[in-house]
Formats: sequence, C-alpha cells, structure tokens
Amino acid sequence: MIFDNLQGAKLVGTYAGQWVKKNLGGTAQVALLTHQIQLTGRQRVEGCVKALQAVAPGAKVVAQHEGVLSPDTFPAFQSMLQEHSGIDVVICIADEGCDGVLRAFEATHPSAQRTKDMFICGFDGSAPVIKDIETGGPIRATGALDAVAIGKASIEAAANAIEGKSPTQINFPYVLCTAQTTTLNNKLLSEISA
Repeated sequence: MIFDNLQGAKLVGTYAGQWVKKNLGGTAQVALLTHQIQLTGRQRVEGCVKALQAVAPGAKVVAQHEGVLSPDTFPAFQSMLQEHSGIDVVICIADEGCDGVLRAFEATHPSAQRTKDMFICGFDGSAPVIKDIETGGPIRATGALDAVAIGKASIEAAANAIEGKSPTQINFPYVLCTAQTTTLNNKLLSEISA
C-alpha cells in the first residue's frame, strides 16, 4: 500500500492557491512545518507549495521549520510569527501539527479579520482537524486518507497476492476535506469514531 502523496499535495495546494486568490488577492506569506528526512514529508510539503504557487504565484515561502507534532509546531510557529508577523498560510506535514500552529496563532490574539485571513492545512484527515475545518476557523483543509477504504484495499491487495491476481500494490489516493465537503467530512468522522 502506497499513499499517493503527490496527488494529495496537489489537491491541498491547489485548494490553498484558490483560497489565496479569492481571499487574499493572490499574495500570501507562507510558512512550512516539515519533516524533510522522510520522502512522504518532502512530497507532501513540496508538492503542496508547487501546486499553491501554480495557482497563486504571489504566494511566497517566508519561513520553514522541522516539526510534525503539536509540541514541536507550537514553539516553531511562535518563532516564525515573531520574524514574519504577516504569515497567512501555513502548510503542516501532518494534521497533528495543525493544533500547535493554531494555538500559537491564537496566542497572538488576532483580530477577526486576521483570523478570517489565516489558512492552515495539514495531511491525514484526523478527526480533530476535520472538526476544526467544519467550524470555519483558520484550519481550512486536510488531505485525508480514508482509513476504511485503505483497510479494504489492503485486504484486496493481500488476497490478490495470495491468489496470484492483480493488483498487489495500490497507490492509494487522498481526498480533500474542506468546509464545503460536509458529506465527505461526516463520512470520514463516522468511520473514525466507529
């Protein structure tokens, strides 16, 4: 089972670019919370930036720091905001980092307009992030992996391998969760909590 990180990155990055064009006039200061040591981390973040800038060339990366989990992303994003107070797009390597970024952002006591202009996104499709997306707050998107579909595909691939059939390898796609994808969000949330 291989996750199609480049496809997921393109989904999230394209959506981020469209959001930047619609809400920020096509320009943005972008921060990256990365995990460069692993291929998944590089593909997610670099692919997302590439897709974002293809739609909104005025989006410029101004800060980058290694950080996956909230205990790492919280202080990292605090430091980023001290150096670049105008950051308005944050790409996290994983959903788990979104909480730290959000807490650091909220600690600045942002105005309603600043909150409206902030875009935080991640990857994996965790329940807390999907719920945050649905509130209409600064966490706006995740490239989600459908755990139930992954389970079914894994069983199918294993059975195929045993029976000498194809496919035995599956390049599993991501789906995009946003405030507009409520049916998908609810489906994923119900499967996570089941």
